Amino acid sequence: WLTWEAFAQAQYDRIQQIDLRLLAGTGPRLRLVKTDSAQLYFGALYMFEHEESRNEFEEPEAFTERLFLDDHRLSTYLSTGLRITSYLTINHVTYFQPNLSNFSDFRISSETSLSVKLTNRLSLRTYFQLIYDTAPLVPVPNAMYVLNNGFSLVL
Repeated sequence: WLTWEAFAQAQYDRIQQIDLRLLAGTGPRLRLVKTDSAQLYFGALYMFEHEESRNEFEEPEAFTERLFLDDHRLSTYLSTGLRITSYLTINHVTYFQPNLSNFSDFRISSETSLSVKLTNRLSLRTYFQLIYDTAPLVPVPNAMYVLNNGFSLVL
């Protein structure tokens, strides 16, 4: 019911002007529910974040400002997986990540995926992600979202 987890992640996001974001963290994960058709987990982890971004300007003349950030954050999450039927599953996770030195600087990220099994090997998948950052390193919108539809093939 209680496990310890660790993670590392590298990220690039052209739209948010992030050239490199490195994340690493560790902490406990608590299993709240586990049945044949549902699971629910809660995690509270320490996370270190290193970000390299660029602020691109076009007016009055084109130039790029390079920005760097190192932060210590709490990364809490609630994760659930539901098997509705033998062919329909829903997975969801929400993260709340406040800066440990300034709790008003936080991120909320919510990810939901819906998978419909079409055959034993082929599924239709819809994925939605919403990210809200109170203090992005460069002046980009505070809220961003992604919606993907696609197929998943098991080989």
